[in-house]
Amino acid sequence: MVKINFNDQKSRLFSIKQDSVINVSFKNVDDDGSIEIIFNSPHIVSAFKNDGNKVFQLKTVAPMSYSSYIYRFNNKYLIGYSSSENNEIYLSDFNGHLIHSFPLKGATPFSISDINNDGRFNLVTTDSEGVIYTYTLDI
Repeated sequence: MVKINFNDQKSRLFSIKQDSVINVSFKNVDDDGSIEIIFNSPHIVSAFKNDGNKVFQLKTVAPMSYSSYIYRFNNKYLIGYSSSENNEIYLSDFNGHLIHSFPLKGATPFSISDINNDGRFNLVTTDSEGVIYTYTLDI
């Protein structure tokens, strides 16, 4: 990874061994006040500090078709990802342990919110044929 400063100088931050990076994003995933760098490849999600120290690395259950998304629930972070190849969606902790009801049917990135204000989280996604699914989660 290369850092480019506003004075047009560049320096090397760190490098990672992760094949076929499909997306890079930035998010604070450990509540330390700093932003981590998140790399997605078809089978791995990993996060690093700016100094190159690894925060987590997760091997996915199935190949990801889209970038993962990190959700926060009651001071707990979870990773959501989808596999159009398997027509399934996944929600796991940073150690790769799936949340109790997952995988669920779906093939696209999903949104999680309390869409009907009943105090419970709802997940909305579509499957490979475009059918919309809404699930109620107990998180």
